[in-house]
Amino acid sequence: MPTPGGTGLPVTTGTGLSVWHALQRFHAEMGDPDQACDVGRQALQAVRLAPSQRTAASLRALRGALIPYRARPEVMELRQLVAEALP
Repeated sequence: MPTPGGTGLPVTTGTGLSVWHALQRFHAEMGDPDQACDVGRQALQAVRLAPSQRTAASLRALRGALIPYRARPEVMELRQLVAEALP
């Protein structure tokens, strides 16, 4: 079962999703957009497999948090994937 950022918490639990969201935001706010994108890609895969409003909201928030890094290729790719997957 995938885990958010290697935390060992399953992505299907409310706690895991909260940790996942916190990891995304932490990495984005600490200037580590590549790691934020890694966690975001994992969350996107999870939301495709098991749709979740909470995870979708988390990904939309991450997309916004990554705006300062939008010129980076990895960030551009994730932002596009989120926009396509979660219109």
